[in-house]
Amino acid sequence: MKNRSTLFWRLCWIGAALLCVLTFTPVVIPSGHFTPFVAGMPRTIWTGILVYIGLVLLTLAANIVYKERDIDGGADK
Repeated sequence: MKNRSTLFWRLCWIGAALLCVLTFTPVVIPSGHFTPFVAGMPRTIWTGILVYIGLVLLTLAANIVYKERDIDGGADK
């Protein structure tokens, strides 16, 4: 069980790091393009909102995996 939670923690960490890197790539910030618009907002804003939601979900998932752990070393009392 510990190996599974460690693997899931690492996957959450890697996913968050990839989302942070993705935020500054041309996928999110196109050079010189402000279209297409979705619901009156540029694609860049929608992609940023999706990245934000992804980070919140990854944080929630990591919190669920490590809800029993303490700050001072992770041992249960």
